[in-house]
Amino acid sequence: MAKKLKKPKKLTWNGGRIAVKVRSDIMVNMGQVVQMLRSDVIQSINTSQPTAGNGNARRGLDPSAPGDPPKRVEGDLVRSIVADVNSEPTRVVGTYGSTQGEKAKALEYGTKKMAARPFLRPPLLKRRDEIIRILAK
Repeated sequence: MAKKLKKPKKLTWNGGRIAVKVRSDIMVNMGQVVQMLRSDVIQSINTSQPTAGNGNARRGLDPSAPGDPPKRVEGDLVRSIVADVNSEPTRVVGTYGSTQGEKAKALEYGTKKMAARPFLRPPLLKRRDEIIRILAK
C-alpha cells in the first residue's frame, strides 16, 4: 500500500523584519564601538600639565612628546571629541573625532613646525580585533 503524502507546510518569508532587526543590531553595535573609541580618546588626552599665561596666551609647560597624545592645556580638545552613528540606505556609518578641525588635524598628523601627537588613530588600531568582534555579533 502506498504511503499518503503529507500536505507541505506553508513557508513565510520574513525578510523585511529580519532586515530591520539586523540594521538595528548593527546600529547598536556601531554605537558601542564609536562611544568606546571616543572614551579612549578622551582618556588619552585628558592628562593635565602645568600652564603659564592666561586667555589666548596660555600655554602648556610640559607638552607631550612627539608620537604621544597631546596633553590638556584648557580642555578644549577634550570637549571637542564627538561620536555619531548614521544609517544610510546601504550601510551604517560610525564616526568619531574632534570638532576642532585644523587644530586637531595638526596634532594628529603634525606640521612643518611640530611632530605629530596622534590621538584619534591609536585607539582604533589598538582595539581593532575587539571592534571587529563587536560589529560581527
